[in-house]
Amino acid sequence: MSSLFIVAGNELRQRLRDRSALIVAFVAPLTLTALISLVPFESGFHASFVVADEDAGILSTVFVDDVLGSAEIREVADIGEVDSIDAARREVDAGRADAAFVLPAGFSDDALSGAGTGITVVVKSDKPIAGAVARSIGSGFSARLDAYRIASQAAEDTGSAPPTLDSAASGTGVIDVVPQGAGGRELTSADYFAPAMAIFFVFFAVGTGARSLLTERSNGTLTRLRASPLSARTLLFGKALASFVIGLVSMLVVIGASALLLGARWGDPVAVLGLIVAVTLVATAITWTIATFVTTEEQAVAFTSLVAVGLGLLGGSFFPLALAPERLQRLASLTPNGQALQGFTDLSIDAGGAALTGRLVVLVCIALVVGAVALTRSHRLVER
Repeated sequence: MSSLFIVAGNELRQRLRDRSALIVAFVAPLTLTALISLVPFESGFHASFVVADEDAGILSTVFVDDVLGSAEIREVADIGEVDSIDAARREVDAGRADAAFVLPAGFSDDALSGAGTGITVVVKSDKPIAGAVARSIGSGFSARLDAYRIASQAAEDTGSAPPTLDSAASGTGVIDVVPQGAGGRELTSADYFAPAMAIFFVFFAVGTGARSLLTERSNGTLTRLRASPLSARTLLFGKALASFVIGLVSMLVVIGASALLLGARWGDPVAVLGLIVAVTLVATAITWTIATFVTTEEQAVAFTSLVAVGLGLLGGSFFPLALAPERLQRLASLTPNGQALQGFTDLSIDAGGAALTGRLVVLVCIALVVGAVALTRSHRLVER
């Protein structure tokens, strides 16, 4: 056991003398987090809507002027006007509008009589968030019109004062487009991108141990190490332990620095530590597995970069998953980056720990499965 720690300690000392490794492990994730945090998280969504009022009746005027013209809607969307449904579709198809509202001729009369004619919402398939907001606005107004009509009928039957049209315009029905979880705490740029960058760069930080074996094999120093009393297993596990420690410290430093300098909220420390350990184990297992399939350090760097960037793109390291299409969100849940990032996000917004246990189990299972592959093939690193 003492030999294991000697190997790990020697590897750590070498890595601490390597300035490029320090930049990748500590400087790069903090720098990128700081730069991205300069952009407000809420700015990720702003839509462009058009409305075609073919009715020009009393209720369509209420919708255009009082609902779409409200401060709440104007805050998240630009509103334009066209004269027909065909013009509205052209605006959406051409990408000049994210969605369109069409109020057909006779809309007001039909709505007041309960005939059932509603607002047509035209959306683009590649603008899911804008489409959801537009549908929410339209369905919210329709629901209030139903309530207005029922209240008017009840007032007529009882001889009481009828409701005013203000009730149909109150509230926009717009959904909250700021990424927010069950805890009700709003997510900031630093809250999201600090763990996102930490997860992304930990793959590069932990890969140094496996790559050092490839370097030592190519320059001949591995042969001398193999001639020492150290067993191959001690050598492998010592360097793997050093890789894990580097990744762990890298993420811990990003946590502390982002919290102090950028105001990032990471959540419950014990749960955060559990996620960090799980993520670091996964990254260590993946990078060591990659090293067993290549023959040179250059190949290891290239393939590690390819895997890290791919998992980062799919897992949401470079953009908020809440603003991604639903398919990409489902795909992200299949990656360790996506599972870990969602776990950190839930902790940051205090959404409760119900789902965290499941995410930890998934990450540990990935680490065990990939780690088993690395362990099975690790002899190739010292014998080839």
